[in-house]
Amino acid sequence: MSTDYPKTNGTKPHRGQFKPGQSGNPGGRPKIPDEVKRAFEGHTMQAVRVLAKAMKDPDPRIRVTAAAHILDRTLGKPAQTLNAKVDAFDLNAAHLEALQTLNGARQASAAILGGEAQEDDMGRAIGNA
Repeated sequence: MSTDYPKTNGTKPHRGQFKPGQSGNPGGRPKIPDEVKRAFEGHTMQAVRVLAKAMKDPDPRIRVTAAAHILDRTLGKPAQTLNAKVDAFDLNAAHLEALQTLNGARQASAAILGGEAQEDDMGRAIGNA
């Protein structure tokens, strides 16, 4: 078995995973064939006239759509902004807090069981039998 694949639990690879550094789409999006581009280029002015005519349509939805298409083609689509609030998170402090909570629970269970609690091989409190 090849060891080039990402593994889980130290066993065999997941189905469908790619080798490290290998893309699932190495060629990217397929290119439009040149003959198709040339065929559409002959209709460019007609498309511009259709959009210009749509800008005079009585329906405001059609006018806005036509205007948006014209502006997108001439000025480019507007940049999209993302407002994200990212709070700093101290993973070490969170881990320490979780360990302290577990330790407190273990001490509480030892007190309930009466006396010194014994631990199993995983450090969990076990009662005196």
